[in-house]
Amino acid sequence: MPLPPSDALVFAAVLLVAYPIFDCIVVSKLKRSTEPAKRFYVWTLGSEWLLTIAVVVLLLRHGLALPDLGETWGRRIYTIGFTGAGVILLAIAAAYNHKRISRLSPERLSKALDRYRVLVPRSAPQRALFMLVALTAGFCEELLYRGWLWRFFGNLTGHLWIAVVLSAVAFGLAHAYQGRAGIIGAGVLGLLLSVPVLVANSLIPAQVIHAGIDLMNGLLLSKAAESSSRAGAQQGGY
Repeated sequence: MPLPPSDALVFAAVLLVAYPIFDCIVVSKLKRSTEPAKRFYVWTLGSEWLLTIAVVVLLLRHGLALPDLGETWGRRIYTIGFTGAGVILLAIAAAYNHKRISRLSPERLSKALDRYRVLVPRSAPQRALFMLVALTAGFCEELLYRGWLWRFFGNLTGHLWIAVVLSAVAFGLAHAYQGRAGIIGAGVLGLLLSVPVLVANSLIPAQVIHAGIDLMNGLLLSKAAESSSRAGAQQGGY
């Protein structure tokens, strides 16, 4: 089986190896800086859009376009159905997680927030920037991992299911900056998001669901951070 073009191999190496390593280095340095969340958001926006632009250029060089990666309505009825079901499930999950977070003790809440210090928006401007990051992650990461990388591994191995699994593994490794739990969680999510893409033949449901998950988690943690800060201020006032 012939190898993919050299430029595709180079980009795959960047996506699979260079980007996760560099991401970990950047995040490690940001944890020791002031306003780590804001700096992380700017880094994420810049790096993910740069990778997405690189994919577009790569496609154009080979006479392809975004619809060739699944950026299309595909099987419209399934695309709409999966997207709608995903939004409903996210709303239910948001209500459940909000109740669960509200029941955490101040100590456990503080520990959880400290773990995600780089990710949690703690002010209105940060929340606005975070929303852009969540939307960017939904669009760009799905295009990169469930779109381009699927096709790359598919052409390389000749097997769709191997491509699906390898892309999910790569997606997990891209979240190595979140530690082992982040790698496993993202890998499992990558497999789950593969289902609507396969059935609908479209990235749209996965992009909407992915962005929704990030928005839900970030905004819930942001609200929890506000509650934790108020509780700390009240305790300090006694």
